[in-house]
Amino acid sequence: MRYITAGRVTFAHKADAEPPNIGDILCSPRHYFDFFFEGPGRVLVVGGGAIPDPLAADGGDDFAHRLVWATGASRPFYPRPKDRIRAIQHRLREGASRRRWPDALVGSRDPDAAGADALPCPSCFHEVCETPRGAGIGVILNANPRVSGGGLPDWLGQEHPGLLLGSNAMSEADLLAFFGATRRILTNSYHMAYWSLLSGGEVAILGHSSKLASLLTLFGLDPLQIHRYPQADYRRMEAALRDALAGGPWLSLKDPAATREDFRARNMDFAARATRTVPGLRITRR
Repeated sequence: MRYITAGRVTFAHKADAEPPNIGDILCSPRHYFDFFFEGPGRVLVVGGGAIPDPLAADGGDDFAHRLVWATGASRPFYPRPKDRIRAIQHRLREGASRRRWPDALVGSRDPDAAGADALPCPSCFHEVCETPRGAGIGVILNANPRVSGGGLPDWLGQEHPGLLLGSNAMSEADLLAFFGATRRILTNSYHMAYWSLLSGGEVAILGHSSKLASLLTLFGLDPLQIHRYPQADYRRMEAALRDALAGGPWLSLKDPAATREDFRARNMDFAARATRTVPGLRITRR
């Protein structure tokens, strides 16, 4: 977790992941809103991204107010014993954190999250969501080996020479270029699927965790359409990748512009609610 301070507001999100993750870098509201705080103490804004217990973030400081902005869970589809233990630990920490911060304003990107506002990722404001799409087909895999095993397999380029290939470790400039060259993207990255749908493209999804199921539920799409595989199981991931390339399904939105505006309006409403909840806080759209 990286803590970035501007004035008397600190933002916490996974902006320093290794390998880099462009989705985690661009998912913070600090990119899309300006925050001004004139009350006593300091404000911590946690999110977005997959953060198991966001209210437990502290940054080594005693903050007077906390906002959780569009974080979400990532539970394995095929949990191992240690995953079940971690889930229990996260629930215990989350319960303790909620008791410590009963007035914290919490927005979750997971539609079924208890005790939280339904809040899509604020990266719906990013220009990639309005990038005119091209005609190509691309594959973008999560660069984290715990998610994608060995990364992009060699046979992809050999068996499908027309595919554009990339990872979520790409730069912001490469992201815009990739979207501008493709109409369809096959991915196991939350944000690549999120941005592709919002920009009017089509996606085929493979994944190992609940965050992608929550993503499709958020869009009103069927989460059973995901090609599922166990985390870090490269062989099963390759099989899921082959299945998706062979038959999709390719998912899209009927009205991506209307969905973009809805998601942006929800973020604006959350910002307005935060200013009413935290005395001295002002949030304006950048």
